[in-house]
Amino acid sequence: MEQDHLLLARTAAGEKAAFNEIIRKYQTALINFIYRLVGDRHLSEEIAQETFLRIYQSASHYKPKAKFSTYLYQVAKNVALNVLRHRKFVTFFQQPFPLLLNFQLKTEESEQENRQQLRQLVQQALNKLPFAQRTAIILAKYEGLSYEEIASVMKTSVPAVKSLIYRAKETLKKTLTPLVSSEGQLEYRYFLPVRRVSTIEGDTHD
Repeated sequence: MEQDHLLLARTAAGEKAAFNEIIRKYQTALINFIYRLVGDRHLSEEIAQETFLRIYQSASHYKPKAKFSTYLYQVAKNVALNVLRHRKFVTFFQQPFPLLLNFQLKTEESEQENRQQLRQLVQQALNKLPFAQRTAIILAKYEGLSYEEIASVMKTSVPAVKSLIYRAKETLKKTLTPLVSSEGQLEYRYFLPVRRVSTIEGDTHD
């Protein structure tokens, strides 16, 4: 049994320190994943909190079937989808790709400013993808999951995952023309920094 499964088993036995270890291990990756899904940093933190809470509350019913990270992303994806459906979420980017239309990298601008502009462009493009395509491409390109793992997270088939990723790539290539290198590779690495998630009872030293 992998270490994360053992930590969750200890959580089910009442060890809050074990779950705090899970939070510390996965909080940054989880919030980044959710941020790319919803495009709102504060909302992504709320969804991450809710995801960890659901996993904590159901720890006694958890039965390892795959890697813990696969289970974590599956729960987060479901929570994020519910939020987007029921809270009438409105993205920060109201106009279709306003930055993209006027985007130029200027030599006099700092590297940090350029990266910030690129991050915004990539997030805008991700926001425009259908939720299933967005989830699949993020899990593949940002989280490094295999087709099989993504299929498990999304509860679909491997061929369906491949199709979703292919369609997402094609849309992104058309949208993010200024970000495509001479080799035709998209710059997927840009993302916004995130804050930490509170541990159980707010104790970060258990």
